[in-house]
Amino acid sequence: MGVVDDTHWRFKLREGVTFHDGSSFDAEDVVVSLTRARDKESQAFASYTRNIANVTAEDDHTVVVETTVPDPMILNSLSRIRIISSEFADAPVSDFENGPAAVGTGPFKLVSYTPGDRIELERNEDYFAGPADWSRLTLRLVPDDGGRLASLLAGDLDLIENLPAEGVARVESNDDLKIIRGQSTRLVYLGMDVSRDQTPFATAKDGSPLDSNPFKDARVRKALLMAMNREAIVDRVMQKNGTVAHQFVAEGFFGHSDEVEEVGYDPELRRPCLPKLVIQTVLPLPFTARPGAM
Repeated sequence: MGVVDDTHWRFKLREGVTFHDGSSFDAEDVVVSLTRARDKESQAFASYTRNIANVTAEDDHTVVVETTVPDPMILNSLSRIRIISSEFADAPVSDFENGPAAVGTGPFKLVSYTPGDRIELERNEDYFAGPADWSRLTLRLVPDDGGRLASLLAGDLDLIENLPAEGVARVESNDDLKIIRGQSTRLVYLGMDVSRDQTPFATAKDGSPLDSNPFKDARVRKALLMAMNREAIVDRVMQKNGTVAHQFVAEGFFGHSDEVEEVGYDPELRRPCLPKLVIQTVLPLPFTARPGAM
């Protein structure tokens, strides 16, 4: 991959890759996939393809993507679009949902799909990185937290995601199970009314309206943040399944800055920052916590 100029990106494709039906993967498949995603009437991929002006194949394994404007997020956008075989350029969406066109290049091939219930997969013996360890996989769709946890504890499921917080202790006490945790990009936060010059959510001590909106003052917002014991919220409410966030982007992800000030819990130090007012209602406040992936 290389940047040609501000609006052109050149991608070199891996050679020797085949689709599940044995056909070769090449630049034409990429061209078809990106232009189909951009031009579909449903606009399901509009947020990822809106800046794509043109996609061309320089040769069998080289693709150039042209954008309408400089787009520093184009790599992230392209990663959200799955590559299909050019054979299915005009296939209806139903063919992808029901299986005939669901032909990829990954380590597992689709066997069957039962909407709302399960997806059956089998190992792709010709996967370019080598065959996977498992010969077959069944992905169950279990939306109910209690049912999902019960099936895991009963041995009906080998692995679940989105483990409910109330089930953490039960899983940890089972010698045959293990919780896998990791940093995620999910952010839970509370903001404040900073768009108006006057706010209905705060009054003076005597209950009279304020001439100005205190939440537009960064010192007030910082004081409110210092008054919140976010560490306790993560520890007790979230049962340690998260970390305190000091910015929107987690450490280890693109956009994270080591220079952002970390504001800790200090209810006494925050008092001098606050003007003399009574907060009646605040929707919402600057609590931030980043749940871990389970």
